[in-house]
Parts: sequence; C-alpha cells; structure tokens
Amino acid sequence: MFEDWLKKEKNLTNTSISKYLSAIEKINSDLLSKEIIKSSIEDLNEYELRKIKNNYFNIPEIEELDSKGHRMYSVAFNHYISYKVSYKTKIKNESLGYVLKEIITKYPDAIKEPIHNHSLAAFIRTTAVEIIKSNLPEKFKSFKVKGSAGEGRWIGTGKSERNPWIAVLNKNITSGASKGYYTTYSFIHKSDFIILSVAQSDQEMESKYSNNKIPKVLNNYADLMRLQLNSKKYSKFDSGIPEVLDKNGDKLFLNRIGAVYHKKYNINELPSDKELKEDLSLMLEAYWDIYKNGGRPGLENEIIQNNEFDPNNIDSEKEKVLRSVTYRRGQKKFRDNLLRAYDSECVMSGCREEEVLQAAHILPYTDAETNKIDNGLLLRADLHNLFDLDLISINPKDFTILVSREIKDSDYIKLHGKEIKMPKSKIKSPSKKALKIHFKNFKG
Repeated sequence: MFEDWLKKEKNLTNTSISKYLSAIEKINSDLLSKEIIKSSIEDLNEYELRKIKNNYFNIPEIEELDSKGHRMYSVAFNHYISYKVSYKTKIKNESLGYVLKEIITKYPDAIKEPIHNHSLAAFIRTTAVEIIKSNLPEKFKSFKVKGSAGEGRWIGTGKSERNPWIAVLNKNITSGASKGYYTTYSFIHKSDFIILSVAQSDQEMESKYSNNKIPKVLNNYADLMRLQLNSKKYSKFDSGIPEVLDKNGDKLFLNRIGAVYHKKYNINELPSDKELKEDLSLMLEAYWDIYKNGGRPGLENEIIQNNEFDPNNIDSEKEKVLRSVTYRRGQKKFRDNLLRAYDSECVMSGCREEEVLQAAHILPYTDAETNKIDNGLLLRADLHNLFDLDLISINPKDFTILVSREIKDSDYIKLHGKEIKMPKSKIKSPSKKALKIHFKNFKG
C-alpha cells in the first residue's frame, strides 16, 4: 500500500520507489532488532512514528548511514509518516462493504503467495481494523479491534479449516481470539460468504476436550448464552451452526465458530453499508448483553465435597464473605453426588448435557458444612449464575421456580412457577431452611 501511495502521490520513478521501500524495510528490521518496537511499523500510527523517528535517527550509526545515503533513510521515513496521515484520512471514508469485498475476493489468490510483506495480510491487520474501528457505534468505541490472516503462514492453508477473521473485543472479556468470546467477521475463504457472529474461541477448549468433542461443547455454550438474551430483540439473526456452500456447491458446516447468533453475507448480494452498520451495531448489543447478564459459563472447575445441612452451623465470620459469581462445575465428589441424586438432570430446565451441569450451593460455600447434599442443586451453568445473583430463586413452600422482574424479558420467564425436579431420595431434598434464606435475598 505504501508502494501504491508513492506512485500516486509522489510521482516517483520505479528506481526511487524501490530505494524507499528498501529503506523502510531496513528501518523496520533495525527497530525490531533493537527492540524499539515490538511489531511492524505497519501497526503504528503517525504520532508513534514521529516519536520513534527522533530516537532512531539520533543513534550515531544510523545518522552516519543516513548521511552517507544522502538522507535517503530519513526522507523515506518522512514519506512513510505522510502516507500514514493520508491513509488515516482515507479510511474514515471507507465502508464496511469495502472491507468485506476486499478480503473475501482477494484471499483465495493471496494464499498461493508468501504471506511475508503481503499487502492483503497488512490490509487485514491494519487498514481493515481501522475502518471497522471507525464504523463502531459510540457505545463500543473503547472495544479493541484485531484482525489476522495468519502468522508466518496464511490461515486456511494445507489441511487447516480455519478462516481469516476480524474481531471486536470487549477487553473485560478477552484481549484476543485465542480465548473467551467476541464479535467477529469470519471470512469463509473457500466460499463467497462472510459470517458476522458472536463467536467463541475453540483454542482454549483444546486442553480440556478431545478434538471431536469441541464443536458440541462450543455449541452447548452458545445455546446457554443465547438463553440470556431477548430473542425478539435479535430475531433478524440466525442461531445454531452456520452452514454455507463452498465454491463447488458442497456444504461447509462451521461448527467450531461456536456462534451464539450469526448472519451470513454472500459477497455477490452484499446489503447496503447502512444495513451492514446496523447489523454490526446489533450484534455488538448481543455481545454486550451476554456480558452484562453474566457472560459465558466458565471452563474452570470449582473447589467443592457429603449428614444434614444446618445453616446455623456456618461460621458467622465466613457468613460475611460475598458470594463469588464465578462459573464452575464443582468438585468431583460433591458434583457426582448431585448427578446421582438428580439423575444427571438440571432441576430447573431438565437439561441433561453433563458438560454444562454444575454443582450449585443454595447458600454460598464457606467450609465443609456447606458441602452437604441438601445444600446443593444440580443446575445448568447459566441458571447457576442467575441463582447466585438472586435473579432466580425457589419458593421454599412448594419448590416452584421464581424469576426476577429484572430478567422478565428473557426466555427465563418460561421457568417461572414451574416446580423443580426433586431427587429420587427425599432425604436428599433441598433444605427448606437454606431455601428460605436464599428466598429472602431474591430480587423479585
């Protein structure tokens, strides 16, 4: 892109352009080797470049080199700063549609070439990121935008089924696409489709689940997160595993995106930029609502363990400890006991997917006294979180579910008034004393 700018804006000969490009490549290499910068100068803005320029050209050996080269290096650097200023002005006027078209149409040919210094790789990493940043709603301007076509080799080469991406990241959730969940554009390079979605990282799953189990786990979590949302608000989006046709007309099942909601764009039928911006804004709202409602059930296990539970036995000092709204599956013994007692079924929803069933305490864990089975409920991860937040409770008189008015517009309202599943043994039934205390804190 710098080369194109030199041709158009400076009207230089090919020889001069080649010299300036070589000079910038050497400067970039020097800055990296001297650890003045941590990544390519392509990733820096004009303010950062000006600051670096003063430091760099004050190094005696560089000053000498520049002097011997008739100031070619400093002139090249000045041109590069001017290019960055011009580039910044230009991207403000570029559309989301331009980004989507540029990447999906050029990527199939680009991956046949080396990625090093490739203009499309730089575009995905810098220009496209800046254009998307400039199109973010004011509410989400603080979110980080990051794009990748691969490191050292193109994403999607060889047997890889991955695709290049540009993600919008809430820094309170994650700083990159290797963990957590985020809003993202996935460029399905073997097809004509781009997918906008609230997606999840499959990489952090790899140390916990087998390769063939990861898609199921991801999509279970997607279902749970979707339950936290008002389905009417996001009715224009699709749920479930995205499917597209590749260039040969065969189906591609994108089951490792872990999409909560998604929208597919065919590059040959791209909607107006106004609609693209509206879609991005609404998808970011879904992303924000998930975070605001407690986020994704975590992948971590909690530390938890089995005579009758008595709330009065809890140490009064420990009673002051605030309930931790963390997600957990529960220590093995405690959870196994609840799985047996409730026949591996969530007491509220009837969900039987063991990966997302958690050992919940009616009253918060403090010590072994609170690990009694009648102070436990087997709950789906999202319901566990809402129970801990006092947004869902259980009537101690008739064991019916109560849903707070604060989440009445969500699909959880369907649980209101429903009787919970009781354990096979009455001895293991939830403690009415504990439920009564929880019920007092309920945010009805």
